[in-house]
Amino acid sequence: MTNASLWLIDSFLSGALSASEFDKHYSVAWRNYRDSDDINEIDENTKLYVDCVFTALDLYCSDPKLRDDNYLDDCALLSEVASLNKRWRGSD
Repeated sequence: MTNASLWLIDSFLSGALSASEFDKHYSVAWRNYRDSDDINEIDENTKLYVDCVFTALDLYCSDPKLRDDNYLDDCALLSEVASLNKRWRGSD
């Protein structure tokens, strides 16, 4: 399940997925990961990474009419996920 989450993150960072597509697909992948029996086999840094990306998505709002100052727009989400990715890769 983590492979799906990591693939989606990489696809978003590379531009293959838009922020709204990433939001839709990652939420499903993260819930599958969370409910998986394999969760205990994943290293702690990777668990933290995929959870932090989910938290960032929780702050994302694709609709500018509904977005307030506390929400992330497309660019802010990309920046946050890129920052999380950089920290995660640095921890390997």
